[in-house]
Order: sequence, then structure tokens, then C-alpha cells
Amino acid sequence: MHFTKKIDRAFQWAGEKMGAEARTAHSDEFKNLETEMTLRHEGMERMHRSMSSYVKWMSRRNELLDDKERGTPMSYLGRTMATHGEDFEQDSEFGNCLLSLGRANERIAGIQDSYVECANATWLDNLERSLAMMREYQNSRKKLESRRLAYDASTNKLSKARRDDFRIEEEVRMNKAKFEETSEDVLRRMQDIKESEVDNITGLTQFLDAELDYHERCAEELRRVRQSWVGGTSSPSNTAKIGRSRSNTARSWQEPRHQAVYEEPEAEQEAPRIPHRSPGSRLAPPPPQPARPPIGRAATFEGRSSSTATPLANLRVPGAPLARVATDSGSYGRHDDVFSDDPCN
Repeated sequence: MHFTKKIDRAFQWAGEKMGAEARTAHSDEFKNLETEMTLRHEGMERMHRSMSSYVKWMSRRNELLDDKERGTPMSYLGRTMATHGEDFEQDSEFGNCLLSLGRANERIAGIQDSYVECANATWLDNLERSLAMMREYQNSRKKLESRRLAYDASTNKLSKARRDDFRIEEEVRMNKAKFEETSEDVLRRMQDIKESEVDNITGLTQFLDAELDYHERCAEELRRVRQSWVGGTSSPSNTAKIGRSRSNTARSWQEPRHQAVYEEPEAEQEAPRIPHRSPGSRLAPPPPQPARPPIGRAATFEGRSSSTATPLANLRVPGAPLARVATDSGSYGRHDDVFSDDPCN
């Protein structure tokens, strides 16, 4: 009996494809709903695949060998920053910046885990429920198509019968009842899918709120770190460069050659701490230099006599008496006239 029904449905389906057999048509409203359900089903499947991929990407774990905790990439980034920041001195500005940003990234990783759980519980679960309703609708739709073929096959068999056959008539009535019952079930399922838009909007709103809260909390963590850096760091353009100490060349020619040039004492090496190189240390005043020795300066201006030869008085023999030369007081200040006619001159 069942095999005969399958044969009748197969012949009915082949006849409809070739255009030889008539088929029962649905109402326009039913056809419009079927078209809408097809679009909804395709869209829900695409959104479910994309949402599943997004959640998987947000909750992925590190595959690196040096990450023993197998955390998220964000937590691994923050942990490495904080670990390296602890290698510096406590007053190191760079070390404190690494430490604060690393701990902020670790907190962001925790916020991200909470966000993924909320996304799974809201929008992803809603999509899965919608797809479950779509699958139930598809199963009912296949059953309706099977019963329609059975109903059309029995109707065509009744029309081709040469005499009345109550068995065929009973089969037609039974198949028609099943077809109408399944049609109502499919129509009810399509209406339920349309009415589930309220739940879809609720789930989508919850996902939006979770996403907004996630980004706001992450931004607040980063703003808090940025505010802690304000005033603690200076721009690279305004930072003075560290130069080597040099001796004063303006006075080095006056100092004795044996005087050593002042050099800054070398700092003791401290291991394993990284030396502190904050901008404040670059602007520290230099250590006091040793006092200069007093230097006497000789007179460098001696008048016209400095360009003449050494006086003869300086060439006298030591111990010889000095002789005074008599001079005419009247002739002091007088000049002889070499062009005068006086023979006495």
C-alpha cells in the first residue's frame, strides 16, 4: 500500500514537471509568506554563521608556546607589558607606563570574556532559536508537499476512473483532509516566525547594549591610563638631549698642563635593574666644579718705549758708580737752528 502511494506520487510529480498533470495551487497570501520565509531562512543562516565566527574570534586563545596560561591575545599582551615594566626601577617613567598599560589590557581581557558570554546568551541564542523554528517550518513544508502530491494523484486517479470507485473516493477525501491539516500547520508556523520578530528585536537590543557597555568600559580603562600619564611624560621634541661633558677651552690655555680636566664620576652598575632614564634626570644641574687657581696677569700695554731697544742703563756693569752729566739749564727746551748764519753755532 505504501509502495503504491509512493508510485502514485512519483507519477504525479513527473506529470507536473512535464505539464501534463494539474496541481493544487495555494492562495496568494500563502505564496507570499513562502517567499518571505525563504528570504528569512537564508538571512538567518548567514547571520548565524557570521555571529558564530565573531564569537569564536573574540574568545580565541593563544597558541604560543611561551603562554602557559592559554589566555586571550589581549591578556597575553598586557601580561608581557606588565612583566617587562617590573624590570625597571620604581621611579622609572617608562617602566611605570608599561606597568599601567599592561594591567589595563589585562582588565580589558576580563571585560572581553564577559562580553562574549553575554553575546552568546543574547543574540546568538536568539538566532539559534529562530533557525530551529525555520527547520520545523521546512519539515512541515516538505510534509505539505508530499501530501499535496498524494491528494493530486488520488484526484487525477478518480477523474480517470471509468466508474465510481468508493475506495478512490475515500482516498481522495482522506488525502484532502491531511493536505488541509498540514496547510494550516504550515501557515501557523509561518505566522509564528513573523510574530517572533519581537523576541528577535529584544535579543538584538540586548546584544547592542552588551556591545556598547563593552566598548565603553574598555575606553574608560584606556582613558584612565592616559590621564595618569598626563604631566608625567614630556614630548620628545621638548626633551633636552644628553651630551658629553667637555672641558672649558676658553681657560685651558691659561691653566697648567698638569691640571686634569674634570670628568663626571661613572655610575656603579646595578644588576638586574634597568637604569632609570626619565626626562627629569636629563635636566638635572651638573655637579659643582673645582675652584680655579688664582692666576696673575702682567701688563700688556707699555707705551712707545716697549718697541725701542733695551736702555743702556740696564746694560751697566754691576757695582760700577753712576756718573751725573752736567746739563745747561738754559738750553733745556731749546732747539738748535741748523740753517742759522751765526758762526758760533
